[in-house]
Amino acid sequence: MFSTDERGNYRVSFLLPGRYRIEAALPRFKTAVRENVVLSVDDRLRIDFTLQFGEGAEKLMITASTPLVQSERSSVGTVIDNQKVVELPLNGREFRALAQLVPGSLSPAPGSALSFREGFNVVGSRETANNNLLDGIDNNDPAINNFTLQPILDSIQEFKILANASAPAYGRGSGAQVIVSTKSGTNDLHASAWEFLRNDKLDARDFFNKEESAAKPPFHRNQFGATAGGSLVRNRSFFFAAYEGGRRRQVFTTLEPVPTDAFRKGDITGQSLPVFRACGVCALR
Repeated sequence: MFSTDERGNYRVSFLLPGRYRIEAALPRFKTAVRENVVLSVDDRLRIDFTLQFGEGAEKLMITASTPLVQSERSSVGTVIDNQKVVELPLNGREFRALAQLVPGSLSPAPGSALSFREGFNVVGSRETANNNLLDGIDNNDPAINNFTLQPILDSIQEFKILANASAPAYGRGSGAQVIVSTKSGTNDLHASAWEFLRNDKLDARDFFNKEESAAKPPFHRNQFGATAGGSLVRNRSFFFAAYEGGRRRQVFTTLEPVPTDAFRKGDITGQSLPVFRACGVCALR
C-alpha cells in the first residue's frame, strides 16, 4: 500500500515484472480499479486515475490498456517475453540468439571478437560495446565484454534490449543495453524437468562416410535440466532454482593422407606438394 503526496502524485519502485492490479481509494470517492497492468523489465509506466464522488464501497473498474508508447523516456527498446524464450527454437539453447528479433540487431561480422560467442550488434554499434545486466547487476566479462554468468534458458523470465538513447543510469557501454530478468518463486510450488537426446541411431550418415559397409561413428549427447520454485514464507519469501547439464560422447570422422609404397621406399617423385631438398653442409659459427 502506498500513499500519494498532497498533489496526488505517487511512485512505486522495485517491482518485479508481471501483471498487477492497482486500486486508488479516497474517502467519499468511489474506489478506482485497474486490472491486468503488465509491467515488463525496465518499464516505467504512468498510470493515472480519475476518482468519482460516491460511496467508498463502490468500485469503478477501468478497462483502458497500458499505453504502447512510453512518452516519459527517450530510449527505444524491445522486450523478449517468456513465451518467446520458451517456445521459439534455439540452437544450443542460447537466449541471445533471440536478439535477432530486435529491429536493428545483426549478427557480428565473421571473424570478429564475438562472432563465435553468440554476440550481436545493434544499430551499427560494435558487439563489444554492449552492456549486460542480470537482475540489475553488472554481468560483463572485462576481457571480451560478454556475459560473465550465462543464465539457464529456463530460468529467464524475460529480457529487454535498449537500442539507443539509454538513460544515464546505465552508462558504461555505448552499444545496446541487454537487461535480463530471471524467474522467482510464487506462493504455489512449480517444478519442471526436460532432456534433449541425440545419438547415432537417429542421425544421418556423415557426408564423408558414404560407404554402406562402414559403421556410423558413435555419437551420444544428452542435454538435461530441471527447475523448481515456491515460497518459504507465504507472501513474503520465495525461492527458485534451476540446473542444466550436458554429456557428450563422440567419435569424429577425419581424413588422413596414406603414404604410397613408393613414398615408403623414399621415392618422392610425383608428389603434388613441393619438396625442398637439403644440399650442402650448414656450418655452425
